[in-house]
Amino acid sequence: MMKVALTAQGPGPQSPLDERFGRCRYVIVADDSGQIIKGVPNPGLDDPSGAGVGMAQFLADEGVSAVITGRVGPKAERALDAARISVFLAPPGTVSDALAAFKRGALTRLSDQKRS
Repeated sequence: MMKVALTAQGPGPQSPLDERFGRCRYVIVADDSGQIIKGVPNPGLDDPSGAGVGMAQFLADEGVSAVITGRVGPKAERALDAARISVFLAPPGTVSDALAAFKRGALTRLSDQKRS
């Protein structure tokens, strides 16, 4: 089973996505079939610095293989790359919309966007 994380403004499937990676309000972890495993408050939301890198470490510790978010800073991107976590960019919408788009292969991978 592959685990996918999403940055969200709330803990459930109808929560809007949060475009911020390190400073998102919640992290939702789902499996690759779209079943939500858990939604938790961002453990590093109030960290004075390094929130993106901390989030990357949290996702690695959770065994996540991919993250769906709106944007990622350069330090967080390097940390995610080092942890072999793929980054997918999603347009505004809900967690369930983003999971459905991910399952269809309709999300842009950050590494692909940089090549174009």
